[in-house]
Amino acid sequence: MRIGIFVSGQIRGSLEQLNLNINLLRNGFPEADIIYGVWDYQVEEYQDFLNTLNGNVEILEHFEIHYSPYVENPKASNHYQYHKKLKNPSDRHLHQTKQILIHNELVKRYAGIYDVIVRCRWDTTVSPALDFTTYAKEVYNTPCTMSICTRGDYFTSVVHIGEKASWDFPMMNHRRADGVAVIRQVEDMFLDSGLVLHRYDDWNSKFIEQLHTDKKLLAAEFGWWQVMVHGTSHHQWVHYDGGASITRTVHKKELEQIERIML
Repeated sequence: MRIGIFVSGQIRGSLEQLNLNINLLRNGFPEADIIYGVWDYQVEEYQDFLNTLNGNVEILEHFEIHYSPYVENPKASNHYQYHKKLKNPSDRHLHQTKQILIHNELVKRYAGIYDVIVRCRWDTTVSPALDFTTYAKEVYNTPCTMSICTRGDYFTSVVHIGEKASWDFPMMNHRRADGVAVIRQVEDMFLDSGLVLHRYDDWNSKFIEQLHTDKKLLAAEFGWWQVMVHGTSHHQWVHYDGGASITRTVHKKELEQIERIML
């Protein structure tokens, strides 16, 4: 089983943090290749950093988005978060399908090379204490698509994997600081703030491009659900709480712990 990690999207963070995040990915997926997707408008600013990367760097033309994904698709989801964004349109929403589109371009460029593909943002920090190959094997063998992530307000750890949820029981149990369990509904939202894992043959580029052309590709977590769950033949989603997070939401003590482990 060959694993490809596709790091893509807007480059964010200090060079020190970017290098740490990449080293964490190499540590967590010791046998995987890493492919870097970079928007063309960021190449000049980060050229020296890109030259240091041990992997394939792909320069991709920046997409011009011709529609607002929430406004054009008002009935796509009943989730309260969807309606909240629908009622409060923002220019930010115009850019929230790009993360799916850039990943699609990388999948097409490396068609058929990898059995399992891991999508990761530049500003994603993963655990230094886990071998994520285990989860890639689960994705391949089940088969399923998978998200692995937590956030600063979930009271779960970036260093460790916590609870498991799946799409037929689409809830996660988060314990507040006072020990009270909070059930959070995540149906129709494929959590994308950490790692997104899928089989190569679960990705349908023509389907995604048609959605984009028809102004039906949804934004962010809703778009990932649209293509990663509804868009697959098995419709099977698995989520592990913990293990990865957007860097800015990692608690300071955990980030210090991660840095100590990686020394």
